[in-house]
Amino acid sequence: MLKLILRYFLVYFIIFLLILGAVSYYLYQLYLELPTPEEVLNYRFDTGSEVFDINGRLIHMYAFEHRKLVELSDVPQYLIDMLLCIEDKNFYNHWGIDIFSVMRAMEVNLRARRVTQGASTISQQLARNMFLSTERIYSRKIKEMMLAVMIESQFTKNEILESYLNKVLFGNGYYGIEQASMNYFLKTSSELTLSESALLVGLLKGSGFYNPLRFPDRATGRRNLVLSVAYENDIISLEQYEEAIVEPLVVNRVTVNSNRESDYFIEFIRPYLERTYGTNQLFTGGLRIYTTIDWEMQEYSHRILNEVLSELDESRRYRHRYSDIPANAVNIRTDYLQGGVFAIDPHTGYVSVMIGGRDFQHSKFNRMMQARRQPGSSFKPFIFANALDNGYTAATIVTDEPLVFMRRGEVFWEPRNYTLDFRGPVRLREALQRSINIVTAKMVYDIGPQTVVDFLNTLDFSTPIHPYLSLSVGSFEVLPYELVAAYSIFPGKGQLVEPVFITRVTDSHGRVLEQATINRRPVLDPLTAYIMTDMMKSVINEGTAVAARNRGFRMPAGGKTGTTDDYRDAWFVGFTRDLVLGVWMGFDDNRTMGRAMTGGVAALPVWIPIMRHYENTMIDKGINTMEDFDMPPGIIRVSVSRQTGLLPSEPDEQTILESFKEFTQPRFSTNFYNLNIFPRTHFIVPEDHIIEYPL
Repeated sequence: MLKLILRYFLVYFIIFLLILGAVSYYLYQLYLELPTPEEVLNYRFDTGSEVFDINGRLIHMYAFEHRKLVELSDVPQYLIDMLLCIEDKNFYNHWGIDIFSVMRAMEVNLRARRVTQGASTISQQLARNMFLSTERIYSRKIKEMMLAVMIESQFTKNEILESYLNKVLFGNGYYGIEQASMNYFLKTSSELTLSESALLVGLLKGSGFYNPLRFPDRATGRRNLVLSVAYENDIISLEQYEEAIVEPLVVNRVTVNSNRESDYFIEFIRPYLERTYGTNQLFTGGLRIYTTIDWEMQEYSHRILNEVLSELDESRRYRHRYSDIPANAVNIRTDYLQGGVFAIDPHTGYVSVMIGGRDFQHSKFNRMMQARRQPGSSFKPFIFANALDNGYTAATIVTDEPLVFMRRGEVFWEPRNYTLDFRGPVRLREALQRSINIVTAKMVYDIGPQTVVDFLNTLDFSTPIHPYLSLSVGSFEVLPYELVAAYSIFPGKGQLVEPVFITRVTDSHGRVLEQATINRRPVLDPLTAYIMTDMMKSVINEGTAVAARNRGFRMPAGGKTGTTDDYRDAWFVGFTRDLVLGVWMGFDDNRTMGRAMTGGVAALPVWIPIMRHYENTMIDKGINTMEDFDMPPGIIRVSVSRQTGLLPSEPDEQTILESFKEFTQPRFSTNFYNLNIFPRTHFIVPEDHIIEYPL
């Protein structure tokens, strides 16, 4: 009998050892799949790279997991207490695993014959979030327990709690308490109210099911349950409970990463950042990217652009309209009228506004940075500037008259004015002010197309510009932002500035990785730049852009409208002392916008309110907005006849105070009908209107 008992005992013991060995081997195999203690100790949270505007406002985060780290001491104590009460009452007493909770959960799961209940401590939840999946299988649960014990051996309880609050998902892609607080409530976690804290704690039960953006009633009910438990456990008083439970649910619905006004800019700088720092560093390395964009002005410009374009959609009765597109449409063909805005500081090159289209969600194509469009008359200031450097003055008389260019005995080109009429002899200032095509064409012919192109090649246009006579009316293509940036030579006193988009990049420890430099180089005589600025002031004060003055814009400013053939493009580029801002409109497929859709009609109405807003912003900052452009030494002002551009011959003759480079001002007066006796460098009146274009 004793032998039989010993035999059975030996058999069962061997079976026990085999089972123990199998379990041990299984656990060892699971252990081998776990990170090492060193990896746990050196674990680094993935923190996305933050993008700031020029005023330090957070406007975007490049991240796989949107997270902003916070210290435990910055989190309200009542939030911590509610968290522990709801998620892990014995947190400060267990060693990573709450045995009684595990046994209770096992009993429930065995009865249900499936995994329906966890019993995860905060340490286990942290282990799962750091290294494991959320798959509900026993092997994952065992790994979770092993890791929890490992974590408890490596970190203090407060360090574990801090890591948990920085790691856990609060729904909508918001990882960590700080990111959730900033996105849901537009405040830091240290500023959270009792009710807001309860809402966030409640989300941990199921951030999708209790999503406050999609299911506000569920979120409110869960929040109230957390408050009730907090009151029952003496975390909050009855008065606090009663106040918090009736507080309405108010959450922000616009996330940092859904600032659609800045999406074109954010996407523009992303490839550069990825090339420079790598995708992993950009999306997980915690870089801080300081940009030149002015988000407030960007947002305002985006709104104005869409308002004006929507008004044109309706008034012009376009077949395809923005309002016809479903709200959630993405990556679609944008057949509706498009537009863009670009603004740059002419002294620093800082780009404060970049809007590449009406809706980034519809189309990622950045029309200001990527589209090739004809500039039309908005290109004339560069031709006039070149003319001033080749013998012309602002008072030079050029006859506006029918003109035909011939080649090999056949009509080669017949330029026309927008108004289809002719003004006769006009001063250069008036020709620019009225955007007279005939005058510009004559100047290009007189100076020589190649001379003009040689000057244009100094302005950093990346698109080819050929020495054709038609360049006088902008019949070639440019990248819109390059055109706007080139205007910086006028308020910039002849210096072209290179656009700057990022001022500084630092790593997660604050070390500076790159710092922007200002690159300016002289391309135009400062005296010519001033005279051109003065001439373009006439465009706004009494020319094709006079609507700016009629609608209340007061700052000293210059600019130029632009319209291409068949009204395919509408432009206005204007500038003050410290800002150049350009607006473009057109269809992506380059079809006509319809009759009379000129730069003054279509683009200027966008420019005016944006610049009035800019003017008011400067006034609010105490800046003198009425300070005029600096007149450099070497410029003299002379009263000349409005008819002849020379000194007045009669006391009652109408005059204008004109700007000249010293020694180029007129020194005598004449009778208007006797102009032909004066040097050709002062005016162009060809003896024959039929001009043979050289082969």
